[in-house]
Amino acid sequence: MRRLAATLAAVLLTLPGLYAVGPAAHATPQACPPAAADRPTQLAQAQAVFSGVVTSAKPGGGGRAVVHDVTVDRIYQGQVASTDVRVRTASDRCGLGALSVEERYLFLVTADGDAWMAAGNSGTDRASDGLVAEVTSLLGPGTAPGGAPAAPAEADFERVTSVHPTPFLRVAAPGIALVIVGCLGLALARRRTA
Repeated sequence: MRRLAATLAAVLLTLPGLYAVGPAAHATPQACPPAAADRPTQLAQAQAVFSGVVTSAKPGGGGRAVVHDVTVDRIYQGQVASTDVRVRTASDRCGLGALSVEERYLFLVTADGDAWMAAGNSGTDRASDGLVAEVTSLLGPGTAPGGAPAAPAEADFERVTSVHPTPFLRVAAPGIALVIVGCLGLALARRRTA
């Protein structure tokens, strides 16, 4: 019985060490960060959302990025100062790489110095009718670059039907009862130890 207990203890003590060494010894390439599960989350994470046509794509950032010149035609979210912007994409296996020139894209980007950054998991994609319709339903019709922002949607307010709110003592009574029971428990515990 002692021998079984000693063997079990030895196995349990060595498992954490094997786990710590195992991944390092069998290193595999790390997976790319997952894209947000849904479009509203991607839009919330983006500092700017706009559509535009890629006019050029050239290597930049020491070969780890591609710099795209984009002519913006619609702004859905954020502040885009010009109709001509630069968008960087990573050229590694997790990035978007070089986007097709003369193609219209919907960009979900974050600020990156003097340009915008479109990450591989940002939601940036070709501006298909379905994608544009989905973004328009979530963010509104957007504005032309340099144009006035779209008017916000009207809000509807409803009066609350209850005129009399719940009295404070009725809401606080369960908490007060728990405090009293806790104090009594402490008093009894001190009495027994004394």
